[in-house]
Formats: sequence, C-alpha cells, structure tokens
Amino acid sequence: MGTIEKKFLSGSTDGKPIPIGNAGDTTRSTIHTATDDGIDEVWIWATNTAGSAIDLSIEFGEQGVDHEFRQSITNGNGLNLICQGVPISGTGSVVTAFAASTSGINLLGFINRIDQQA
Repeated sequence: MGTIEKKFLSGSTDGKPIPIGNAGDTTRSTIHTATDDGIDEVWIWATNTAGSAIDLSIEFGEQGVDHEFRQSITNGNGLNLICQGVPISGTGSVVTAFAASTSGINLLGFINRIDQQA
C-alpha cells in the first residue's frame, strides 16, 4: 500500500515564503523539483505586498518544455490559492515562476508526496 507524506516545496527553506524577485520570462525562480520517489501533488499560494496587482506566471515542465499559466495577484488580499494539487513526477519535472514586477510576490506551499509502493 502506498503512503502520503507532506513536505515543503524544494525551493523553500524550512517552509518559508519564496520571493519571486525576477521579471519577464527569461529568468525563473525554482519553486519545486520532483524526484523519482513517487508523485508530488503541488499546492501553492501567492501573496502580493506591492502597491498594485502583479501578473504571476507559474510553469510546469522540464527544460525546454514548459506549460505555463498566469494569474493576476491583487495586492492586500492575503493568500491566493493558485495551484490546487497539481501532480508532477519524475526527475526533471520542475515548477518555476516569474512575475511582471521584480518585487512584491511571495509564494508559500507544500507537496503531498505519494509513494506508489505495491
């Protein structure tokens, strides 16, 4: 029977927020990198501390093969759920992010690692 273990996003230090300090689609912050240990169910929330809304892009993929979605994060609204249990697995599967501004967006979250042992 498989097991489920809650873990921090690999891009976070001890569960602390991950600041998205890059702008444009040429530089990305690594939010989480999957391993071969099972399936990682990814949960991410965003907060915006800037003076106005900021567009945030989250990418699921591997080097050269990205699948992106964007969301405008309103300032002063607390935590916004932006990734609701999206499963990834396998070495090379990475979740990255970038924003339209160089400051203001912080990401928090966790993964549920699902071990598929028979």
